[in-house]
Amino acid sequence: SGSWNTKELSVSSLLFDIREKSRTGKVGLANLGNTCYMNSWLQAMFMTDPFRNKIVSFSNSNKGPRRMDSNGVFEQLQKLFGYLLLTHRHAVNPNGFTKAISGMFPIGAQQDSQEFGKYLFSELEADEKKENNNDNNNDGGSNKEKQRTIVEEVFGGEVKSTVTCLKCKKKSERVEPITDISLTLSDDRQEENLESLLESFQAPEMLNGNNQYSCDECGCYQDAEKVLEVKTAPSHLILTLNRFRYDFKNNTRVKLLNKVHYPLSIHVPRCATDSKSKPERLKYNLYAVIMHSGTSAHHGHYYCYARPSKEATNNSEEEEELIKLREAKTFYLFNDSFVDSSSFNSFSKINNRFDKDVPYILFYRREEGSIGVESERDATVAVKVASEVNVDNEKFLLEQETLAKRQAKAVKRIGYARVNTYIYDDNEEDDDYN
Repeated sequence: SGSWNTKELSVSSLLFDIREKSRTGKVGLANLGNTCYMNSWLQAMFMTDPFRNKIVSFSNSNKGPRRMDSNGVFEQLQKLFGYLLLTHRHAVNPNGFTKAISGMFPIGAQQDSQEFGKYLFSELEADEKKENNNDNNNDGGSNKEKQRTIVEEVFGGEVKSTVTCLKCKKKSERVEPITDISLTLSDDRQEENLESLLESFQAPEMLNGNNQYSCDECGCYQDAEKVLEVKTAPSHLILTLNRFRYDFKNNTRVKLLNKVHYPLSIHVPRCATDSKSKPERLKYNLYAVIMHSGTSAHHGHYYCYARPSKEATNNSEEEEELIKLREAKTFYLFNDSFVDSSSFNSFSKINNRFDKDVPYILFYRREEGSIGVESERDATVAVKVASEVNVDNEKFLLEQETLAKRQAKAVKRIGYARVNTYIYDDNEEDDDYN
């Protein structure tokens, strides 16, 4: 039997588990013990259409044996996404996936959603590269070109760091790959604007005092200026607001509750890629937000608002206000097993009502030059995963039928029809249930 059915949940949650998926058509994820950090990130990834589609349809090219561990992160994520796409249940139990990550993220421990995301990307890339290398070896090594991983295709970009010595004026450049950008918040809990934070990220930084630059040309430490610029713009941009930092005075980690205004659309500066090109501003549209609720850096609750990334399309400046008013069903709230419709106009102002609930991680889709339409169309789920989900769907129907029969017996036995108050004993004998 698979690890995704109701038997993995406690008996007391069985009635809860056999409800059908919500009217939104979206599926929740059961919280198995402080796993909201994981559930929120996974739902944001699932709503990233090209990422989800590439994961669920991935398979080796039959040139050799599969190298991936069937209990590893990649295969368990593929299975989980397959269930989120095809299940009839209102929520999926991610037990198999949590087992795959239990070495680094044990159930029950408070964890950080951003750290989990970085770990997930690292594990997925390692598994995929292992599989791609296996294909190349079985192909006689004919495909020598470096294959981009799914993570690189969807979220990969590059940042260029330029350090200029203020004495000799020599410039030193370095280009580094990124899958997200971390933005620094101020310490005084002031209100901030996302685009201003992006500008600060790329603003010149002085390297002086104890942080001087070691200049090769001068042969000693010198004052210098450092500038970070986006060189290769990712198709899907992840922005992390650095809300957790160490307070050296009080010797503890603290959470910054700064209110950050984030729009449906932002413009991200990109530097010139060569001598013939010019700097430009690229437009990105919001499709997911991970929220953190609570005052502590050590614990709290995560939940997510998201819409399919392919729906984060062209919004002209004139249309934005109208969009905010009419998109009541555009976004979804993913709060562990609970899923409901939401709107940008509603959740973008949630901090006005609940000042402990703040945006932590933002996901934007690039408007121009994003991954092609083909990768945003619903993909075919890997056959072995689809078969497993179909078996579980049949079991789900049997569970519903069994519950209906037991409820009917209860009504007959106790003589009134308050069916919703009846909780049955899963060990009760029933000739109709096998």
